[in-house]
Amino acid sequence: VFSITNVGGLLGSYCAPILTEKVGRKIGIRIVDALSCIILLMIIPFGKTTMGLTAIVTIYQFISAGSDGIDPSLYIDAGQYSMAVKKKDTRSYFNSMYNVAVKAAVALAGIVSNTILAMLNYKADMVLDTAGKNRMTMFVGIGTAMWFALPIICMALHPMSDKQADEYAKQNLEEEKAQIAAGAGNN
Repeated sequence: VFSITNVGGLLGSYCAPILTEKVGRKIGIRIVDALSCIILLMIIPFGKTTMGLTAIVTIYQFISAGSDGIDPSLYIDAGQYSMAVKKKDTRSYFNSMYNVAVKAAVALAGIVSNTILAMLNYKADMVLDTAGKNRMTMFVGIGTAMWFALPIICMALHPMSDKQADEYAKQNLEEEKAQIAAGAGNN
């Protein structure tokens, strides 16, 4: 089962750059996160069997790999914006913040998972009946889908376009080249 779902993630990783080239980073992240929400909600009707759950998780891994491929570039864009507009080079800082966001999401997922288990009155030695398993699967699908809804909202509200981010990066590069040239002339 893990091999099948991992293959889905690997194939999705290869497709993320193609999607980004076609529609851009900002639209691309909204597409993969919206599709991730939808497929995770499909756990409710189709995740009741091992085959159904495996299929959904494999499709989810394929789609969410796009998010994993696009997300870091959005952090780079934020650093380029900061340097171009605020004249402060925080690109490394923003790049390193991607990992912080991932770790925070993992920690929050653990809290949500434990909360769901508590809501179900789950105990370590407990055996869930079919209804309990279905409820747990439903809560996991809904809970995880909610995590993908937040970036969709953030990207919709974020004013900077891919074109602006690219212009900021170009502007920063030109300024860095000028600084290097000025420094070389002082030697």
